[in-house]
Amino acid sequence: MTVFNRKGFRPDTGIVVLETEVMIEMTVASQVKTCLASLKSAQASLEQFALNTQNQEAKTVFQNCAQTTQQVVDQISSRVQQLENEEPQYKGF
Repeated sequence: MTVFNRKGFRPDTGIVVLETEVMIEMTVASQVKTCLASLKSAQASLEQFALNTQNQEAKTVFQNCAQTTQQVVDQISSRVQQLENEEPQYKGF
């Protein structure tokens, strides 16, 4: 987390103001975990679409996309494990 302080003068009131801005920096680990969560959600949606459609061609497309997305989820999960081993403070975030 980074905190920035800025002073400003408001000529209309003659008051000096102090503005504080807080920036929360996302680490690579948290960005990868956010990406992984989004991919898992997309994969689950694809599986649900496959279950809900009556169109066999669409069902096949959704199933294939779900399988491909699952492969990506598996690969990213491995990367998350590597990041957690390299930086134990990010475990569980």
